[in-house]
Amino acid sequence: APLLSAAPVSAEAAPVAQLPTRRGNDVGGGGGAAASPLRKEGLSTGGGGGRGAAVLERTTVKRKVDPGKRYKVLIFNNEMHSKEEVVKILLRTVPELSPPAARAIMEAAHTQGFGVVGVWIFEMAEAYCDLLRSNGLKSDLEEE
Repeated sequence: APLLSAAPVSAEAAPVAQLPTRRGNDVGGGGGAAASPLRKEGLSTGGGGGRGAAVLERTTVKRKVDPGKRYKVLIFNNEMHSKEEVVKILLRTVPELSPPAARAIMEAAHTQGFGVVGVWIFEMAEAYCDLLRSNGLKSDLEEE
């Protein structure tokens, strides 16, 4: 029998970890939800008088993207990888780079702190940036 089930799990059936709350000696007295240590840290306890699972609120930043603009993909100096590893990652990630071009980008990143991998429309630039990051390189986008 398989160990993992592909059946969907309802929210009601999923166990929820309960975090302990302080009682009695809370600042402000009363031991209620307002005095929960989670609330002091900017966390939500999910209601119920401070007896729920802690929930971190995630904020997302949406970039305004002009489809006609082009974006530079940058890599930054990286002490975690050797020069040859950076060249190999560049060649594997960006197929249109030649070995001499990849080496020049790596050298620029090593000597100047950053190197320009290339310039593409946003979707392509973002894809290359994500691939470089997933291979351990520090990478970012910049409007041209």
